[in-house]
Amino acid sequence: MFPISEYFNRLNVFPATALSKDASQLAYQSSLTGSPQIWLGQVPSGEGLLSYPKPLTTGKDEQPHVMLPSALQWVGNDKLICLMDRHGDEQTFIRIHDFKTGTVADIPVEKGARDYLGFVSKDHKTYFFGSNRGNLSSQGLYTYDFKSGKVEKWFHDPAVSSSWSGNQMYRGRRMFAKMTSTLSNSLHLIDPKTKEVTDLFDEPGTILGPVEFLPDGKLLVISNSGRQFMGLATIDLKSKALNYIERDQWDVDGAEVSPDKKSMLVLRNIAGRSRLDMYTWPRLKKMALNMPSDGVIDGFAYAESGKFAVVNYSSPTQPRDFYRLNLKTRKAQQLTDNWTSKIPKKEFSMSKLVQYKSEGKKIYSWLFLPKGAKKNKKTPVIIWPHGGPQWQERAQFRPIFQYFVGRGFAVWAPNPTGSTGFGKDFVQAICGQWGTADLPDMKNGIQWLKDSGFIDPKRIAIMGGSYGGYMTLRSMTTFPATFKAGVDVFGVSNLITFVKSVPPDWAPYMDELVGNPITDKAKLEGQSPINALDKIDCPLMVIQGAKDPRVVQAESDQVVASLRKRGATVEYLVFEDEGHGFLKLENELAAYKAAAEFLEKYL
Repeated sequence: MFPISEYFNRLNVFPATALSKDASQLAYQSSLTGSPQIWLGQVPSGEGLLSYPKPLTTGKDEQPHVMLPSALQWVGNDKLICLMDRHGDEQTFIRIHDFKTGTVADIPVEKGARDYLGFVSKDHKTYFFGSNRGNLSSQGLYTYDFKSGKVEKWFHDPAVSSSWSGNQMYRGRRMFAKMTSTLSNSLHLIDPKTKEVTDLFDEPGTILGPVEFLPDGKLLVISNSGRQFMGLATIDLKSKALNYIERDQWDVDGAEVSPDKKSMLVLRNIAGRSRLDMYTWPRLKKMALNMPSDGVIDGFAYAESGKFAVVNYSSPTQPRDFYRLNLKTRKAQQLTDNWTSKIPKKEFSMSKLVQYKSEGKKIYSWLFLPKGAKKNKKTPVIIWPHGGPQWQERAQFRPIFQYFVGRGFAVWAPNPTGSTGFGKDFVQAICGQWGTADLPDMKNGIQWLKDSGFIDPKRIAIMGGSYGGYMTLRSMTTFPATFKAGVDVFGVSNLITFVKSVPPDWAPYMDELVGNPITDKAKLEGQSPINALDKIDCPLMVIQGAKDPRVVQAESDQVVASLRKRGATVEYLVFEDEGHGFLKLENELAAYKAAAEFLEKYL
């Protein structure tokens, strides 16, 4: 039996990657030295592994921001643009490493504002980025001149957040999107000289992501206009007619045309697993690819030559690794092996995609069973509600899952109502219905677990982070006499205090996503676990990051204070140098070790 530290013994790599123009260097984020840093690895020109990387950053107080997959960008071979923050506080700022001059410069940002990466102009003179500077309640459109260091505001609507739609131009004007709600946007054009804005496409309840212009002048997009799932479509910019190329039954997560304009990679989410497809450009003929398909692809980066792409891949039994995808042979070669533990991968458990019925809906979930598990109702189970809530538990590597399975526990991770990847209506149903629309799915799922025959109904625990922490508390306060123990990791406890404490550029969307603290006060009070803590009838552990900007420490403090006042069994861990999640390996291991020992004690 291996200690928990061995399950976390991997070169932890985050999704953001970027290839230099000559494709000789891969920039990526890793916590190889204990905290997130930027590393540069030499990409082999032919067969072979990525060379041992060299660190670009080593700061202890400032690290690359790892919450977004688009946090690194090259400007040719001479500059690397990075999105940074401090201890995960998400006060993001843009840093530019100039390898030609040996200088490092930050785009100046006012206190409290957050900048986000965009794209570089084709002449490499200007950087286009998003920011809530000047108006903290929304994101606007800005540019930065590399030579003069001047920042210019192009457009900033205080009512909604806007973002650049890539390096796309139509009749001399640049394209951008407005986030009209949490699940819809609109497309617009802005004149570079006059800054005049014209509307391009606006359909309520629709998401539109521009990909590339086709030779006939139509715009290829990813959209869910008139349907449940995101799919590839074309828009005639004159008539505004939208036509789908394929009627996908699952979401298209992303699409990008190669720099040489000969091919296009399309990423699809198939019930939580990834499928990468290749199309010829611009004929859009689908070609078969030889890529692993049991896990998740959460990003890829093209070589400027168009000869290959570097793809990020992970699975329930494999930490995130890089693959080199040859775009001519359409075959993939693994570039890294980031599993450094002495535990053989064959010891790991592959998750099973299982379905059950709830309120007339089909709910997808992942079940991990220890080897040799039988239908004898003796296996203890840990339920893992995911974060979000508009997110999805996918076929990815979670060391803590494999640790629990190795110790003889089952792990069950459901995707209840509100989860992404299962259609527009399914994900929208959680808006204003936190811990309500998804609660029957949790209850019916627990009953399904008991009926499966594998699970000991008297040994059930629950653990989750962020919204998963909220659902841990919500489930414990709603289904008494169900759980033996629970672990709440930076979870929301009080919806009224939560909506009042979120970052200012989130605030405009809280009424729709959660509810209004004044007009919806009674409803939010009923959905808040803080008002029903007396229903918790088993031990609880609470874990929190002191610098968390999304779910502030007060959300956890009030839970612990209330339970201690009642004399309940509660343990509390606060990490002073963490935000929303565990970025430092030392903290990650300490948190999960404590949580594991806590659950094992009571299960």
